[in-house]
Amino acid sequence: MQILGKPLTPKAILDNPSDEQLRELARQRETTTCFGSPAYLSEVRNRSPQLTRIIQGADALAKELELVKQVLEYLKNKELIQVEGGICQVPEFCLHCRLYVSREFAHIPLIWRQTLFAPRRCGDREPDLVTITIPEWEDRQILVFPEQGLTLILGTDYSAENKKSFLRLAMYRAKQRGWLGLHAGSKLLRLKGRDKTSEKGFLLFGVSGAGKTSLVCHDHRLRGEEKSIIRQDDVVLLRGDCSVLGTEDSLYIKSRGLNPKDQPLLYAAATSPRAIMENVMVEPGSGRVDFDDTSLTDNGRVIIKRHDLGHSVEDIDLAMAHYFIFISRQNEIIPALARLRPEQA
Repeated sequence: MQILGKPLTPKAILDNPSDEQLRELARQRETTTCFGSPAYLSEVRNRSPQLTRIIQGADALAKELELVKQVLEYLKNKELIQVEGGICQVPEFCLHCRLYVSREFAHIPLIWRQTLFAPRRCGDREPDLVTITIPEWEDRQILVFPEQGLTLILGTDYSAENKKSFLRLAMYRAKQRGWLGLHAGSKLLRLKGRDKTSEKGFLLFGVSGAGKTSLVCHDHRLRGEEKSIIRQDDVVLLRGDCSVLGTEDSLYIKSRGLNPKDQPLLYAAATSPRAIMENVMVEPGSGRVDFDDTSLTDNGRVIIKRHDLGHSVEDIDLAMAHYFIFISRQNEIIPALARLRPEQA
């Protein structure tokens, strides 16, 4: 494997271990919940946008080559875990992703691989996107090389940095095609009219914690022929014909206040033994989970698979986005699109 023209030659590589192997490797970091699922605590509990650098152009690249050389030299004495995943499901835009992580942080690849699909390999072709994560690095910094499809994550063990490293570059690749990469959830509503049943696609926008996931997973009390069908939760790609590509095979939900009364679908999936929790309060010994306790962080997360939700299907795409919904906690705010004529919007 070449990294910016230089070989990646770690001491050893554990190539695509199973989920069971990864969980066993991360056993010392795990608190097992009363549901049988693993829970982990990270030292860093938020992403680090202020420490993220986008490296574009020859001059910017030249300035970072010394650090890249230091990283590659350091890795010569390190054992790495290599895992792979796929973003998007359509053949014309299906990205093969590869993640390298220091072996002692096995929970990171375990979490990350749950978010994506199995990669669709094209012969022996190198992956489209690569991230190298060294959580034990002394200085926290994230270097993004869009043209090379490379991200270096240094000095942070927060798993979302890995998730976003690939989604960020998937959005960049989409932009190169004239599409829009959007931080939005998507769903399909099947609605019965007077004469026929129709399907309407929705995109839901809002800052983290605004309620996108809750609305994406809401059934709107539709029954019988009428249905609410979950597509995506975090990032979608909008094409020029208003069709929408999904990206991931999971939901990365905030755990704060999660309860069976208000969010039954999400609660059931979050308490499945297949879920993975990060920075959620779990009582050692009993494994009791307290979604209301935010003393660790207000940014606790649960990674759940789409197929553990009752209203999801295999398809992650929308043939058409008919409606855009903007979610805000402040009722006096009006989205800018509301001021535009349909043609302008």
